[in-house]
Amino acid sequence: MSEMGSDVLQDFPRVKRSTWNQRSRQLLGVLAGMVLVIFALHFIGQLIGRAVGVDNRVVTDIAARLSVDSELSVPTWLSAFLALVGALLAAVIGRNQTSRRPQIMWYGLALLMVVVSLDEVAALHELLLQGLHILANFGEGQTLLGNAWLLVLPFIIALGVVAAVFAWQQLPTSTLRRLAVAAGIYLSGALVVEYLSIPVDKSSLVYLLGTVVLEEALEFIGLWLVIRTGLLHIAEHEPALNQKIEALFLS
Repeated sequence: MSEMGSDVLQDFPRVKRSTWNQRSRQLLGVLAGMVLVIFALHFIGQLIGRAVGVDNRVVTDIAARLSVDSELSVPTWLSAFLALVGALLAAVIGRNQTSRRPQIMWYGLALLMVVVSLDEVAALHELLLQGLHILANFGEGQTLLGNAWLLVLPFIIALGVVAAVFAWQQLPTSTLRRLAVAAGIYLSGALVVEYLSIPVDKSSLVYLLGTVVLEEALEFIGLWLVIRTGLLHIAEHEPALNQKIEALFLS
């Protein structure tokens, strides 16, 4: 997480110094700081909640609102917000494209980020997985082999391959590489760590201060990197859009 606020911001001095680039660095720094605060509050809430005990309803409710493992929480709001920022950037870049295929690619990314944002607050994927779990007759509990993720994974891989090939044809190498890293980190948390955490006791400190923190941290970093990718793409590969944004800042 420390890299989010320091080393990864160093790409911006490689492009022309401008008000937009400075604002981009500031935005990334603020968002990284918000993520760090969220995880600090999660740790504090979990430790205080465990020390006080479950009998104190006020403390446990506050801890739940600060928990990265809770749907109705401040971390969920921030995650949805980051996804919306990424969607906005992708839509702006798409709007600036003069060719149809790159425009479709960026609008597709914007739509995907909107879906991610919506899923964060509405837990749509959990509803889907629960329905598939019941249809597949996996039983009451989840196991590593009796899990709906195994049914969904082939479709995710197939869509991912198609999207990767399309992006490879439309994006500059630097943007493609950064976007691939962002997607890989996000999916490592959303798919891999979440799947491996199935047998872990959800009330244990190993899960609350370890597994779920790793899962959500990877997702937050992935979303943050998508935003960074969009900002760097504008700075490096969209001079006309960069000038438009500069004019807005200087007007």
